[in-house]
Amino acid sequence: MSRDALDRYYTPPNLAAALVGSMSRRLEGCAVWEPHAGGGAFVEALHTHANPAAVEVSDIDPDAPALAKYGGRVADFLRERPQALPDWIIGNPPYKDAEAHTRRALSIATKGAAFLLRVGFMESQTRVDFWKGPGRALQRVYILAKRPSFTGGGTDSTAYAWYIFDKTYREAWPATLIPGWSWDK
Repeated sequence: MSRDALDRYYTPPNLAAALVGSMSRRLEGCAVWEPHAGGGAFVEALHTHANPAAVEVSDIDPDAPALAKYGGRVADFLRERPQALPDWIIGNPPYKDAEAHTRRALSIATKGAAFLLRVGFMESQTRVDFWKGPGRALQRVYILAKRPSFTGGGTDSTAYAWYIFDKTYREAWPATLIPGWSWDK
């Protein structure tokens, strides 16, 4: 299978629901931006499993289903500002630009960011400075016990995790790792 140029690998709705549920208290009453809305799984989960004050929806793909369903806008997250300053930025960013998206989210959000990323995001010599800087806000990592399918077919050979970066947590480094987190119940 060839790689999608826009990294359109939509999050399964039951996974998004579990991930948002894992931090529903943090999101309550907050302004949340989902800048990689894609199919809308995280947006739906926010409305169903959290009680945010506001949800901003955007995606770089003008054909992303979430834009039509939730009244979102076309926006390149790495270049455009949010319509309102968010407390949290969450979602499933394109992995090829995961570090850039995480850095940007942590520079914009007042409280933090939570992203579905590969477990391998924790490694790489090129990310050493990230972990010494904005990455120190990493508070919790839920390592998924089951690999999700982003294509509706089988899974790939990559392990995934839900990274929660809480900007108020910087003094409590290191992060808590939660291996074998079961999301598909």
